[in-house]
Amino acid sequence: MKPSHVQKTCNLSKFEGADFSDPQLYRSTIAALHYLGFTRLDIAFAVHRVSKFMHQPKDPHWQAIKRILRYLKHTVDYDLHFISLSYHSLNAYSDADWADDKDDRHSIGAYCIFHSSNLISWSCKQQQTVVHSNTESEYKSLSNTANPFSMIYDSLCQLVQNYGVIILVQHICPLIQSSMQELNMLK
Repeated sequence: MKPSHVQKTCNLSKFEGADFSDPQLYRSTIAALHYLGFTRLDIAFAVHRVSKFMHQPKDPHWQAIKRILRYLKHTVDYDLHFISLSYHSLNAYSDADWADDKDDRHSIGAYCIFHSSNLISWSCKQQQTVVHSNTESEYKSLSNTANPFSMIYDSLCQLVQNYGVIILVQHICPLIQSSMQELNMLK
């Protein structure tokens, strides 16, 4: 069975459990996990969840961190691979969990951007506003994906113009296109 690190971190609340005895240890462990998240996308969501409780950590939050650390211990060989391919495409994928946080009902939005099969950018953040529907949550996540995607696309276009680098963008945001079609159907 594959180890999991998210299952127990999804139901955390700032009101449940006794105060954790060493908040400094909690904060420094979160900082280390954030640093590790630069190369380990698979822990981004779980680290996001436990980092919300840095100001007043509870025992269940520390248990969730230990679960992440155990997951990392058993998946040491997981890493990012960059492969040189003859074709070039730029793809972005986004997702959102509507009102997923039971403390403040904010949604969580995440995206990842691939150049060919190489993951080059990702993010997992709590949305700043409370939304009223799943569609609105997905739309905000798409909007948060479009900004870094367009910056990367513009950078690639400048490489082509300035240095003659040939990059063909074959698939631009298939998920965004399908979600936009869904939004157009609602109008």
